[in-house]
Amino acid sequence: MLKWFSYGAAELKSPREIALMREAGKLVAQALRIVKDMARPGVRTIEVDRAVEQFFLSHNAVPLFKGYPGQKIPFPASTCLSVNEQVVHGIPGQRVLRDGDLFKIDTACKLNGWCADAAAT
Repeated sequence: MLKWFSYGAAELKSPREIALMREAGKLVAQALRIVKDMARPGVRTIEVDRAVEQFFLSHNAVPLFKGYPGQKIPFPASTCLSVNEQVVHGIPGQRVLRDGDLFKIDTACKLNGWCADAAAT
């Protein structure tokens, strides 16, 4: 049987709060553009992850996925990068991208206390 949850009324954000959320969102959008530019045959997924992490850190943003608690160990990367048969939450590593691969990215950051998250294929 499904359990229904009630979260109550939506919390409205002030114009200032929306502006802060937008700044975090801009960083995530730029991170996705970095991934798009790097997604070429011969690139290892760990290289893409390192570029995104460095981008976030250079903007004083915290990569939200890195260190996220797992069943056995914390998530080791700043991105979830999935290739072809991997559905979601792939861990970046030594896998080399090839021409024709289906490449999926999911990443998130926290900037000035506000979070943003996005994914693309």
